[in-house]
Amino acid sequence: MKRFYDIQGQLQTVALVAIAFIYGSVTANAQKVRIGVKDASFTKGLIETLASEYNKENRGVEVEVVSSADADAKVQLAANGIASVGKFVVLPIANSENEILTNKKLRKGVNDKVEKEIFVQPTYEEVLDAEEEGEKALPGMVYSLSGSKAYITQIFAEALHTTPSQLKGKKILGREENVLSVVKQQHDAISFNVSSLIYDLSNRQPQQGISVLSVDFDGNGKVTEDEKVALANIDALNEYVGKLSKPHAPIGDVVIVSDNQKVRDFVAWVQAYGQEIVASQGFIRVDTKFTAQR
Repeated sequence: MKRFYDIQGQLQTVALVAIAFIYGSVTANAQKVRIGVKDASFTKGLIETLASEYNKENRGVEVEVVSSADADAKVQLAANGIASVGKFVVLPIANSENEILTNKKLRKGVNDKVEKEIFVQPTYEEVLDAEEEGEKALPGMVYSLSGSKAYITQIFAEALHTTPSQLKGKKILGREENVLSVVKQQHDAISFNVSSLIYDLSNRQPQQGISVLSVDFDGNGKVTEDEKVALANIDALNEYVGKLSKPHAPIGDVVIVSDNQKVRDFVAWVQAYGQEIVASQGFIRVDTKFTAQR
């Protein structure tokens, strides 16, 4: 009987080794697909998480996320992209100790007029009108990302019906993460950024030191209590914005476009099966039906 169990144990060991060998061979022979996030670094965590889950279900393909431009496909930011894997909203923010947060205008929320007053360089006529009416300029220093790849700045400016060059304040080179760091460090800082960076994904609330300015999401000219409540939590925010047929806020898509069929298969999988991951990473689901711009 002991001999029987010894043989059985040996057979089980051989079987396990064979399975491991086969699995190792499949993994070694898996076709690698490299997706670059150089031009959209804030999406790296999202794409890496999606790739990890996709690779578990598709052993013949290994999707790898890289920060270089040398890749089979690149993550791009666009409006209403058909190859979108997730959406994001851009929000105005300020350092939590910024004096502007106590201003009477902002207490009611940021409508179009106030938002332009905060972020956009006034015309000569507007300066004269403000002086005649005795209006004081709102406090704070605006910081925005600059450069040819500053897509977030571009869509924010477009939503205000202006151009990046007409935004007030200081320009920062680098990534969206760099701007967020400046806002945390400078008590007078005002800026804008993507919601997935603004919020701490561990507790789903705005990051420490950051205050999100209340926004008129539905475009009715005022900020409702529901809109203010939605900003307290990234999931509540995305759910609220997702229910609007045409949000009055800058909305963008995380797009992966490629002629590579393996990349297309990955995108199709994300759109069909990866949307819970998209939501968990602070992005808006792609099946949300709304217009990208104001």
